[in-house]
Amino acid sequence: MPVTFSWATTGETLWFGIGTDDARSDPYGEFPLNYTTDIDYQCGQPGAQQRYTITVLRADGSTQSETIIIRES
Repeated sequence: MPVTFSWATTGETLWFGIGTDDARSDPYGEFPLNYTTDIDYQCGQPGAQQRYTITVLRADGSTQSETIIIRES
């Protein structure tokens, strides 16, 4: 089942991760700072859920992450 993710942010680099809280250390891929993409959600995940995180490298060298969790019902 495709899930659409869309973001717009500022910074130097953005990573998208699946199953992680830090997409920089465990990336699915590196993406533009303003982007929309479809990712196939695989039903039957452990715990009936999956984590999706974007991590952004800021100009000052710090990182910021945002995570969402999709739960199966």
